[in-house]
This record gives sequence, structure tokens and C-alpha cells, in this order.
Amino acid sequence: GGKVYLWTDTMVLDGDTCEVIGVMPKAFYGLHHPFAGSVSNVGTPFQSLMQAIGHGKTTTEDELLRTAQLALMDYCADGSTARLLLGCCYTEPRLYYVAGD
Repeated sequence: GGKVYLWTDTMVLDGDTCEVIGVMPKAFYGLHHPFAGSVSNVGTPFQSLMQAIGHGKTTTEDELLRTAQLALMDYCADGSTARLLLGCCYTEPRLYYVAGD
């Protein structure tokens, strides 16, 4: 049906104390191609991660996964960690889990 539904929490924790410091959306979608994603992280803010994937030129599933992998590696370079859940439908519905740890 051309739709994907992903759920994620919206809680933002302090990485040092694990205190709740706020809430924010953690879901994103492809601006050019049919996918959506959600992120769960510990560390620095993840907007750059979502933007790198959402703005990527991904015309195939392989390109989407490679873009996500590279963006996740870049995000984790400072010691942060994140996990991605990606739903796409380039040829048929697929769900991918990409872990940075």
C-alpha cells in the first residue's frame, strides 16, 4: 500500500547521568525515495545522522543500506552509538535493522 509504520520512543537522556532531559522526534523519511527510518541513540544529538540518510541519493536498497552504514559509522566516530530501523519498498517491502555497536 506504499506505507510503512515505525514506532520509536521520543525520550532524550543525558549520556552521563541517564536523566531524562527532554523529548524529540526520532523518525525520518527519504526525501527522494521510498523509505522511512527511526533511530535510537546514546551520545551526541543525531540530527546529522538522520539528515545524511534522509537526504541521500538512494535509488536502490543497497544504496540505502550503504548510506545508512556510512552515516552511522560517521556518527559513532566520537564514541556515540545508535541503532537504525529502516523500512523501504524499492521493489518489495523490506525492514532492516542497522546497529552501530
